[in-house]
Amino acid sequence: MPRLRLPKNGEVRADGHVYVGAYRDNRTGKTSQSWASPVARYHWRLNSAVSMARRRARAGDLPFNLTRAHLEEIFPVDGLCPVLRTPMVWGYAGGKNNCPSLDRRVPELGYVIGNVGFVSNRINQLKG
Repeated sequence: MPRLRLPKNGEVRADGHVYVGAYRDNRTGKTSQSWASPVARYHWRLNSAVSMARRRARAGDLPFNLTRAHLEEIFPVDGLCPVLRTPMVWGYAGGKNNCPSLDRRVPELGYVIGNVGFVSNRINQLKG
């Protein structure tokens, strides 16, 4: 019997759901695939951005007051990097350089509302 091809992380199926991974049920031993709706995946990514920013703020003893709602407001509506005008793609489907990255405009002010914005990872690395 031919082996089924597993999707890759970030792969999008026809209905717009994104492949998250496979998991195994320890009771039954069956393996199942996990797919997330685009909205759930987007919220998960924003929650992750807040968590990572909070962690970096603690490590650098910087102020922090970001929320997921604020990051939703400041994410570019067109999904394009404000500097390069290229599409920003969550995950590595579009390459690591095209991932959205949270940028502090004035690094010393920390991760506070009014001091952060999204740019592509490529720009943030060049700026750093």
